[in-house]
Amino acid sequence: MGMKVANNAVTKLMVAVNNTTDTDFVITPVDDALFPIIPTVGADYFYITLEDESHNIEIVKITQHVSASNTLKATSFSNRGLNGAARAW
Repeated sequence: MGMKVANNAVTKLMVAVNNTTDTDFVITPVDDALFPIIPTVGADYFYITLEDESHNIEIVKITQHVSASNTLKATSFSNRGLNGAARAW
């Protein structure tokens, strides 16, 4: 597996993440193309950092992002809270 990157890819969550085991992150449709495409789980990955207005953060390993899906998928709750802070968003 290889790590993919995207410089300055920023978006907003369109759907609340209700608990620490949710693994789908629905993003603003217009921003979908900013993030690397990973059509098959296990092929590649990239990291995102979630941040709220109070600057609380959570680092998440994204292991699937199908083009034009508007959804970044961690595919496993173990990919959440890599900085030790999985939470609802």
